Amino acid sequence: MSMKLLYTGHDRIFIDRIRQALAQADIPCFIRNESLMGQAAGEVPPVVAWPEVFVKDETNFLAAKALMEGLQADVKTNGIAWICPNCSERLEPQFLQCWACQAIPEDQ
Repeated sequence: MSMKLLYTGHDRIFIDRIRQALAQADIPCFIRNESLMGQAAGEVPPVVAWPEVFVKDETNFLAAKALMEGLQADVKTNGIAWICPNCSERLEPQFLQCWACQAIPEDQ
């Protein structure tokens, strides 16, 4: 059984959103490098340590890709700007983590 890479990125919150959406759709997935971020600092380029979401077979992949693209569209269009609770930076809705201090809003 082959695994197909669906998504890779540094945003653990978005990775969890993908995982939850796939679980709700009964699409099995596997997250690689889930706990590697930060532990490999300085040893490998950060992109190499980003979490990766894999799904099984082509049928699951196409359905999973559609779900993920819907999540990405929601993040970009349906959110509202927010103020970081840690440093008071104003952030656009597509940002799930403060770019200035890396804080994550409590409701995320």
